[in-house]
Amino acid sequence: MQHPSYKQQSGLVMIVLLTIIMVGGLAWLLQGLNRNQYDLARQTQTIEALADAKEALIAFAVTYPDHDEGDKAGFYGFLPCPDTNDGMNDEGDQDVSCGSQDENSLGRLPWKTLGIAPLRDGDGECLWYAVSGSYKNWIRTDLLNEDRAGRFIVREANNTATADRIIGRSGTDKYPERPVALIIAPGKVLTAQDRTPDGSASICGGNYSAANYLDIDNASSGGSGINNAELGTGTDVGEIENAIMSSFPRNDSVNDVIAYVTQADIFDAVRRRAEFQQNLQCLTQIAAQCLAKYGRDNGRLPWAGTVALPDYTANASYVDDASITHLGRLPNTLTNSNTQLSISSPAFLLSNGSDFLCDVSSLDSTTLSQCTAPSTLTPSELAMCDGQSTTTACQNKKNEAVTAARRLWEHWKDHFFYAVSADFTPTGTPTTECTNCVTVNEIKYAGFVLLAGKAAEITEITEITLIQLQHRNMSPDIETVNALKQYVDLDDSLDINNTGDDDAYTYLADSVRTEYDDFIVCIGTDLAATSVNPCTIP
Repeated sequence: MQHPSYKQQSGLVMIVLLTIIMVGGLAWLLQGLNRNQYDLARQTQTIEALADAKEALIAFAVTYPDHDEGDKAGFYGFLPCPDTNDGMNDEGDQDVSCGSQDENSLGRLPWKTLGIAPLRDGDGECLWYAVSGSYKNWIRTDLLNEDRAGRFIVREANNTATADRIIGRSGTDKYPERPVALIIAPGKVLTAQDRTPDGSASICGGNYSAANYLDIDNASSGGSGINNAELGTGTDVGEIENAIMSSFPRNDSVNDVIAYVTQADIFDAVRRRAEFQQNLQCLTQIAAQCLAKYGRDNGRLPWAGTVALPDYTANASYVDDASITHLGRLPNTLTNSNTQLSISSPAFLLSNGSDFLCDVSSLDSTTLSQCTAPSTLTPSELAMCDGQSTTTACQNKKNEAVTAARRLWEHWKDHFFYAVSADFTPTGTPTTECTNCVTVNEIKYAGFVLLAGKAAEITEITEITLIQLQHRNMSPDIETVNALKQYVDLDDSLDINNTGDDDAYTYLADSVRTEYDDFIVCIGTDLAATSVNPCTIP
């Protein structure tokens, strides 16, 4: 038998070694490929879960007026409270109450309340959720509309004390652009986090301790010090809070991934509801009819309210003011006009905070022409209220149309303005000829009610960006809502500062130019209900 030579054996060894190396290299490549595919799959699942949660939250806010068989009629834009395991609800349900009014709140995403299955990120963890105090549905804020900014700033961990800002600015900036809600994917467990099940979350697993899921960008390691687990724990009403999220790929100290909901996400969708704009225009005509009735009963119209207010969210701030001779805010409390006219009633134009206190019992579909379909404020229901708090049809939740009208005014009250002619103020001398009257499109009126449209913006073509022309910021941001120009559509012939002698106004609507969307109802000089109609557009 002939034995292989040393050279032949060496050749065989080399072939075997090369085979082993090739197989090992292929295995390494496959392992890396599989790992990358796994990471991609995890990231995809996380993104999809966050997107589904955001869609569900927006849908909840947009359809909020329809909840509880219409019991929430007139409320638009509210978001659910988080699920914090308050002991009063099942897992996945929102809490009955989530902190004091206007305070932010944090917990797990209330998937059951949203009508969806529990959503999990790529690491199998259920999502968490933080909501701005001004958007949570209990305890509800006193004013929520498309101009209310959120309370969160989102930053990205970058191993510096500042952290890169993704969205949102502080209260010292004219463009807050802050999210109203955050959805947080907690990712895999990190050092010092303990997700041992404690029996409180049988479906999602683990426990309800935010610190065991949400991350801190440790300042001791050169980070910003932002702690997501502390969102909603502040005691300051209206507090602006920072949240931190991981950069991609996720790092070992911060692996939270955040999706956010903005006020535009919600209210752009709200404006697409068929009845929404019609309801606001109906309310504008209701307010004008209430003013006209005040004039018929007392011989004069009340003064307008001041534009700059101590608190724009409070109903009590909307008071008539003798120093506002013409265009101002629509007043609700009529103390000064009543004193001048030596009367005590009505103390309120529309609402005492709980009941609707305007007598609309003599009105119908003709005198409430803006309250027809698709408006849900139907004239037949409205006409059941005689303005008395003792009348069932005027009381909260006893009449859906009346209740919705009151709630609409309370949450959009900063959008309503009112001009009264000098001849028709409590110290004037009314005449049908109207010597000293405001004119709208060259027609004399005793006064008018204006509903301000969406804050004006234009498109900068060269940059393909939107430039905001009107800024409606209130505390804690730089206050800009104290100026008429932030609400009223501008034109050379519109004397918004009341400095002209003729008090001539031009009613501009989208049939004239698309950027104008104010709506005005004029009150005729005879103060008759049939003379309270949308102003004529040129």
